[in-house]
Amino acid sequence: MNSVLSIKNNDGDIVHKASWEGRSFIDSPYYTVRLDNWNDKSTVGIEWVHYKMYLKNPPTGIDNLSISDGYNILFFNIGKRNKRNIIQRVGAGIIVAHPDVTLTGRERFWNKGGISGAYISGLAIQASFERWVYETNRHIITSEIKLSSGYARIPISNNSNEFADIPHIALHVVLGIGSKPLKIKSTLVDYVNYFIVPTIHHYSIYRFKKVKDFLFKD
Repeated sequence: MNSVLSIKNNDGDIVHKASWEGRSFIDSPYYTVRLDNWNDKSTVGIEWVHYKMYLKNPPTGIDNLSISDGYNILFFNIGKRNKRNIIQRVGAGIIVAHPDVTLTGRERFWNKGGISGAYISGLAIQASFERWVYETNRHIITSEIKLSSGYARIPISNNSNEFADIPHIALHVVLGIGSKPLKIKSTLVDYVNYFIVPTIHHYSIYRFKKVKDFLFKD
């Protein structure tokens, strides 16, 4: 979605009506990972959301600006399953952003500083609706729609006085695979199934990307 991008730059400050795109299936694919602790129909848990933001209309002075190695959000969620079997969640968390910026006439600022180029950059909130569309004794296929909003301040150079303020509102549509809670007396096979099925699903996203790139390469 569009937002107002504010840039503090020694070459001149910029306020810009920014247009963004996500490119969810290009480069590092979109994904979420969530751990829930259920108590009857209520749940609390943590969630890692990885998506990307690419500036479609860079202003004069900015050759490229993206948060393409991850506009990551670590959420703490609370939720409840309602009578229609829909899980409603709200969450709040911190943004961990990995900027990739090229200012006109300067070297690319990417993978520098922070934690391997990633910075704790701001705060975010979300609300979501999830439904299990298919389930077995151990696993689920789930669909979810969520709306997130946040505000991040990212560095754009090695100069700490230069930065960009980026508010965001994003709509997420997710289809995923998960594991049901383990029973108290679980076997080794139960534990293997619990972890391996979601893990295979997660890494299959990257394998699918490689196959797609091979089939549709120039």
